Amino acid sequence: MRRCMLLLLWALLVLYPNPYSLYVSAQRAWSPPIDTSAVAELARKLPNDPGAIEAAVRTRIVAYAVPWETYALPWYFPSVGEVLAQGQGDCEAQAIVFASILRAKGIPARIVGSFDHMWVEYPRKRPNAAENAAVAIATQRPDGSYQFHWPKLVDWQKSWAIERAYFWDPMPTGRRWLLGAGWLVIALWGRAKRWRLGWRWPELGRSHRQTGPAGK
Repeated sequence: MRRCMLLLLWALLVLYPNPYSLYVSAQRAWSPPIDTSAVAELARKLPNDPGAIEAAVRTRIVAYAVPWETYALPWYFPSVGEVLAQGQGDCEAQAIVFASILRAKGIPARIVGSFDHMWVEYPRKRPNAAENAAVAIATQRPDGSYQFHWPKLVDWQKSWAIERAYFWDPMPTGRRWLLGAGWLVIALWGRAKRWRLGWRWPELGRSHRQTGPAGK
């Protein structure tokens, strides 16, 4: 158990040198930071068609990039201001900017998430393979809270490929080596201690036989 805790702690230190960023991300994931004031100027320049706005967000305003590429972290949930400053981000970044623009225009918008994706639902949005009710696990209610449910459709093989492309493939080589080296040292440390004790027992037995019991 202690070794498992050490493995997890090492992974946390390597992946999140500043653990506060993980804490902030978890808070924002639970309550996505929609910010209409940050996108007020953008909202004025864009049309009132949600489909056109969505296309603009995904192609011009927030180019797709995973957190390793943008923040040097495996996962980070940014604020709207951070996304606009970077000009790129993952599906979560695109979703909060898109939802902020829609709400700034008075268009209803709610955030929906699956195991591998986050998107925005709006009136007359057409579902697609990655964005539909069958794959959703969390749907935002009007009060901002979430309704959780098990998805009707899960493609585990596809999900594995998506997660690997998101978390593992873009990880810097140095971080991979550091992570693996630390895990190896922790895994072998306990065995090395047992090996040392195993080598000492025969020596202790010989010493006992040579000197004999104390007092005789």
